Amino acid sequence: MVVAGGLPVCSSSGTILRREGSGFHTECRNPEAVRRARAGDCERLKRRPGMMHLRRPFRLYWCLPGLTELELATRLEGAGWVVNLWPDLDRVDIVATSPDGKRRIAADVKEYLSPENLASRFEGFKEYAADYECFLVVPDYMPELSKGYEGRFQAVRASRSKAQMSLRTVSDLLDELDVA
Repeated sequence: MVVAGGLPVCSSSGTILRREGSGFHTECRNPEAVRRARAGDCERLKRRPGMMHLRRPFRLYWCLPGLTELELATRLEGAGWVVNLWPDLDRVDIVATSPDGKRRIAADVKEYLSPENLASRFEGFKEYAADYECFLVVPDYMPELSKGYEGRFQAVRASRSKAQMSLRTVSDLLDELDVA
């Protein structure tokens, strides 16, 4: 994994890149991160004895989706919202209260490439639904990777008689909440 004495890392996610042709491969799904990695545009970490990294399943399912959660939390906090990340042992990813205290939201961030799988597997907000506006949130680039994402998601939910969900991208949710 070491290239020219250093570890190439994705400039978006910070994960270690693998050599692929004249560029690199990133596990991050963000199209901009993929483009930059393929072009060889990356940061480098100096290799140190004893360096370790998480196995792939941990990186993909726990670390990378966490970047979107942190981005959303940071943007909300920057606009004066009171944010709690991973409350109640991660029942949802974020609960937040608006600066004026009038809005309370619960958001669960998912990075499923398949809206059909997400629609089938997501069970809802359970104890948060009564007291919070609940949003299922995907990274901004997800609709670009999977055309018709929201429509396909809602169609599967309806076909399986599952409750409809408010599905938003991070930007759409921030716009709806008037967060700059």
